[in-house]
Amino acid sequence: TELKQKDYLLDRMMSALEKSPVGIALLDNTGNYYYMNKSHAEILEYESGDLIGKHWKTIYEESEATLIEKEYFPMLLKNGSWKGITYGITKNKKPIRQEISLTTFDDGGLLCITRDVGAVIEELEEVQKTKHQLELAMRASNLGRWTYHIDTGVLDLNETIGK
Repeated sequence: TELKQKDYLLDRMMSALEKSPVGIALLDNTGNYYYMNKSHAEILEYESGDLIGKHWKTIYEESEATLIEKEYFPMLLKNGSWKGITYGITKNKKPIRQEISLTTFDDGGLLCITRDVGAVIEELEEVQKTKHQLELAMRASNLGRWTYHIDTGVLDLNETIGK
């Protein structure tokens, strides 16, 4: 019957939310959590139900919460959504860089999707640091470098070869 199909679909959707590797949370119009999947809780080092009924500011230092309220929420309210990096704190007071995506509901509530991006950002910073060190070493030793881009047929030469 139609009711059984709707129940099945609802059950599958809830299962998908719970199994998602991405953190998903729902907040009411006062900023309190009323749903949080396991991934969202784990990113913040909480147990699944620990933050239910708690305000979103629980996972932020005061200065970051103020930044979110004064800078990000106006954009969220204007556009209906906002995406960026925030600096949260875990249950054990460990700082965490998280990419969050916020979307408003008609009743003023929020959908929050989050990922811990700290490790990714650290890896990118390390790659940039290594690239900078390589460029300095090549300049100091007066070495040439060329890069051939197969897809475009363009050959890039550094200053030493280009002279």
